[in-house]
Amino acid sequence: MTPGARNLLRAAVSICATLYVPGITCAQTALFYVALSRDGPSHSCPSYKLEISGDGGVRYTGYSGVMITGSRLARLPDSAIAELRKEFETSRFLEIRQRTGVIPRPPGVIIDTFTANTLDCQCGAVYHSIEDRRVLPEDLRTVRGLMHYVDQLVNVKAWTGADPCL
Repeated sequence: MTPGARNLLRAAVSICATLYVPGITCAQTALFYVALSRDGPSHSCPSYKLEISGDGGVRYTGYSGVMITGSRLARLPDSAIAELRKEFETSRFLEIRQRTGVIPRPPGVIIDTFTANTLDCQCGAVYHSIEDRRVLPEDLRTVRGLMHYVDQLVNVKAWTGADPCL
């Protein structure tokens, strides 16, 4: 490895090491944001995105397989946002890692038959995004539990008219 490449690698490792700061909680940061995107393989699965800001603002955007398409705005009370922050902290979401490369799947199943669900969270300067099909098996229940929690918190079924596909 050349000295230039080595220095570049050290800089990248240094930047990555600062992304997660143990001991700093979501409750201690002014900036808090959660987004949940669900993209089903067909119209039988609702495809939508939820965005929740730390001030309680909610934006729903329905794409396909939903009762209401387009954007809708709502608001959550401060107590609901406090509980959401707590859920992300206690689940240790910011520490969950995911696989890279080829996604394991059953033989004969093409990737398009999978539902892609992505959960994003920003606590202060720390941003983390996870796609559920890339999560390590030991963390899958936690990630899907958080996704379900977000859906229930905003009552997404009132907009989609259906339960999300897993």
